[in-house]
Amino acid sequence: MRAEAPDEDERAPQWIEIRGNRKPSERIEVPTRTLYHDLGKRHPEPPVSVNSEEVVVHRCHLHGLSGISELMNWVADGDVAIVEMAKVMERRTELVAAVERLMEFVVGDLGGQVLQIGDSRLLLLPEGIEASEGLAGA
Repeated sequence: MRAEAPDEDERAPQWIEIRGNRKPSERIEVPTRTLYHDLGKRHPEPPVSVNSEEVVVHRCHLHGLSGISELMNWVADGDVAIVEMAKVMERRTELVAAVERLMEFVVGDLGGQVLQIGDSRLLLLPEGIEASEGLAGA
């Protein structure tokens, strides 16, 4: 028995229609042959100009306790961090230690906030940035 190569249609991205502000008749066309680049790998330290009115939002995955210090540095610099915790959640003791250290530093030392987003993400907010429920202007 020989395996057959998938058809061109099977290799193309599969799109799910999600209701939003668009009318059902409007469809966004995305070319299937577009190359996507991981900008985090290409530019790990981008030259981001920051003034006192700008906030950098970091998105990251926490794989272990060794990554906690970088998160603390970001929040101490006044940045926001959205942290995917799924890898650490597989190890209960490490998860508890990570959350305790983040809470102690962000909330206790800096006066910021640590919020849970969904089942596996944390939102780390420095002092002066408040979270509110719902959408702004909605």
